[in-house]
Amino acid sequence: MRRFLDPKNDLTFKRLFGTEQNKEILIAFLNDIFAGVHEPLVEVEFLKTIQDPEIAIMRQSIVDVLCRDAEGKQYIIEMQCALDSSFLKRACYYASRAYVSQVTSGKPFSQLKQVIFLAIFKDQLFPRKGAYLSHHKIQDIHTGECDIDAFSFSFLELGKIDKSFNECQDMIEKWAYFFQHASETDSDSLEEIIQNYPVLGNAYNALGEWGYDNAELLEYDRYAMKADEIATGLSDAEVKGLNRGLAKGLAKGMAKGLAKGKAEGLAKGKAKGLAKGKAEGLAEGKAEATRAMVMKLHQQGIDLSVIAGASNLSPEEIKQILMKAGMMKE
Repeated sequence: MRRFLDPKNDLTFKRLFGTEQNKEILIAFLNDIFAGVHEPLVEVEFLKTIQDPEIAIMRQSIVDVLCRDAEGKQYIIEMQCALDSSFLKRACYYASRAYVSQVTSGKPFSQLKQVIFLAIFKDQLFPRKGAYLSHHKIQDIHTGECDIDAFSFSFLELGKIDKSFNECQDMIEKWAYFFQHASETDSDSLEEIIQNYPVLGNAYNALGEWGYDNAELLEYDRYAMKADEIATGLSDAEVKGLNRGLAKGLAKGMAKGLAKGKAEGLAKGKAKGLAKGKAEGLAEGKAEATRAMVMKLHQQGIDLSVIAGASNLSPEEIKQILMKAGMMKE
């Protein structure tokens, strides 16, 4: 019987970070993530999410939380469980849409506020980067200055962290542990966490199975099954693509190899033929010269034994040449 639900599930993630009753958990989490990057949050106002929540279960990524701070800056917090090639483009789309939506409220362009996008990524998004938390802004490529502050993108990659709770060095790593292992936490570990990190204790409390009714637990299971289905589909597609690529590569390699072999065979055959023809031609030329010498010496009345010594032919071979030329009878 499960005790704590998985915080990466869409239902629990929204309950944990997108409800008034758990607002303080969200503020604490964002302040830990953005420490030294953005000003600390004191208060947030929840807004309607960009995407229709009724179709959330059919999506690979979900805009779970959209909120606004006291200064008007908007925060998009998304849980990303499945890797797909369009994720970064969709992140830009979500942020851009939130930014543009401010115009419809009648604000002049001068009053448009920054949009801050945060994605918690189940696996790895930037495998070549060593850092598990990265922040991205629009910068001058020469000076590094951020003259355009319309957007900010941050990514927490859980797949780059593999530590026990006691090995975690700071609150970001402890939050990462929470996302990865909350549903596996035992009573002894939980007691220590609650005593030393009250906000995490509150987060665990928000995941307690006892706080969800049967209908919500059924929805939770639907999201979990859909996530597994998406992950399996992506994995199968990847394997299928690899197999297709392998087959295509083998076929291409075989065709290239056959063509190369054929070309090499033709070249080799041509070279061999030329060499053979040259040798045969030289031999034939030498034989013709010998025949001409034999006939000329015979016409001069030279004895056959002398002709044999001069031509390196036997008397019988000389006779065959002379008979074939009609210069001697059998």
